[in-house]
Amino acid sequence: GHGVTILQDDALVRQFRAQQTHIEMCPTSNVKTGAVRCIADHPIRRAFDLGLNVGVNTDDPGAFACSMNSEYQLLVDEFAFTADELDVLRRNALAARFTPILRVPVDSAD
Repeated sequence: GHGVTILQDDALVRQFRAQQTHIEMCPTSNVKTGAVRCIADHPIRRAFDLGLNVGVNTDDPGAFACSMNSEYQLLVDEFAFTADELDVLRRNALAARFTPILRVPVDSAD
């Protein structure tokens, strides 16, 4: 869900970029849960620069003591995201929010 290991698989990166599959990244949560060792290791900047459809989110603001404002500020401070780049992240997330979910038909004999 958070895409923290996607850059380890070049074929997956190519597929996600070609299909513009949205990846919701949650930097503070990913550090606090140990999904990434430290914020400098977070792949959000690299994923964005590779043209992946990335958005940012808090995951669970109560549990991780963060907000959307603090997540955006973290991206500015740690990864030098510009206001225009933050706007791309925001637009990516909003567009993904309204993407219909693919439904797989279920065989009624199961």
